[in-house]
Amino acid sequence: EGSSAKIVETYGTDGPGANLVLPVTEVLVRRGANIEHVRAQDEGESSYSVALWAVTQEEGSEYRSYNVAFGGAIARTDQEIWLGGRHIVTRLDGVVVARGKQHIDNHTRLDHAHPECNSFEVYKQVVDDEATVVFNGKIYVHHDAQKTDAVQNNAALLLSPGATIDSKPQLEIFADDVKCTHGAT
Repeated sequence: EGSSAKIVETYGTDGPGANLVLPVTEVLVRRGANIEHVRAQDEGESSYSVALWAVTQEEGSEYRSYNVAFGGAIARTDQEIWLGGRHIVTRLDGVVVARGKQHIDNHTRLDHAHPECNSFEVYKQVVDDEATVVFNGKIYVHHDAQKTDAVQNNAALLLSPGATIDSKPQLEIFADDVKCTHGAT
């Protein structure tokens, strides 16, 4: 409780060989704690990566994540954040650069379970050649999560006619006193 930390995870490969990476990262941010978390993935063209990133936040905590993805034939990251108390701040930032025939997925879910919490999510992608990038972001505001302020933005830049982005920003709101926005370009 009340502590702060910076966490850096890096995933990379050396050489052309095929491999499979299946990391699971679980973070518990206790009451009043502050965590800054960076995940950088830059694996080889024959690499396959499927990652789970699960975070639970307690009252008054702050969690900031930076998800950077550059590599792999196929790479997917699922990020699940549980806002489990009042006065929580969550920030998710993501950058994806895909080229060749890469397929890079990012799926996020922010669960606002309590009142008076703020979340800010910004994912940006640059896609070239015949690469495909998927962004699926869901903000779920539970019935008791009044005074929620949630922002989600997904922006992609396609550099070639064969490049593809599949963007699906989602809001599911079951409280009536909230400020929530989402958008994709």
